[in-house]
Amino acid sequence: FIPNVYVSLAALRITGTADSARVADRLQEIEQRVLSHDNLARLIQLPQLDLYKKQRAQMPLADVVEKMRSKVRVYTAPSVRHAQAFAISFAYPDRFKAQATVRELSGQFVESSLGNPREQGYTVDLLEPAYLPETPASPNRLSIATLGAFAGLLIGLVTLRWRRSRRAQLTPAPAAA
Repeated sequence: FIPNVYVSLAALRITGTADSARVADRLQEIEQRVLSHDNLARLIQLPQLDLYKKQRAQMPLADVVEKMRSKVRVYTAPSVRHAQAFAISFAYPDRFKAQATVRELSGQFVESSLGNPREQGYTVDLLEPAYLPETPASPNRLSIATLGAFAGLLIGLVTLRWRRSRRAQLTPAPAAA
């Protein structure tokens, strides 16, 4: 059984008063903090998210955190005028939990700049909130069905050819008069 996987995504922008390289460094610092082991472990165990419940019963939390980290992506766009757009996504079998997790993660990015932006040197703004995916991103059941049908046809043709050649070998040749 291959479960459906839904991907939710939010778009953000980090803007800084410093040069573009400094903005990119700030983004990397925030990303490391938001995607840290401790923070992801806390998110996994939040009652409203309750992520990877079966896996937490079967494996150490550190392994579950690494599994989650592999499902979180931060995509960055090139810096333009002291601003850098980026997106954060999370893939999970439950579309509502995928959205809630992205909402939580993107909220942490925004919260990192709360307070005095001049003192911190940057602000993070939410451009597009986490969306609720309507259809699963994987598995692509149509591709799987097509591949299965093609493989079945190929195996059927090979078997038919093998049986015909086998029958030809077992049939005695007519005797010469």
